[in-house]
Amino acid sequence: MVYAATLPKDILPLMPALQSWWLKFHVGTAIFAYGSFAIACGLAFMYL
Repeated sequence: MVYAATLPKDILPLMPALQSWWLKFHVGTAIFAYGSFAIACGLAFMYL
């Protein structure tokens, strides 16, 4: 908390590489992948 309080308070825009629509695609597929892994893990535990 002390470290976070010392950080600058101004908000800067994202760098151009992070303003691409590829970032949204990447985040969406990552969420889907983590969800699929969680379901597969749960099913494997149920199987065992």
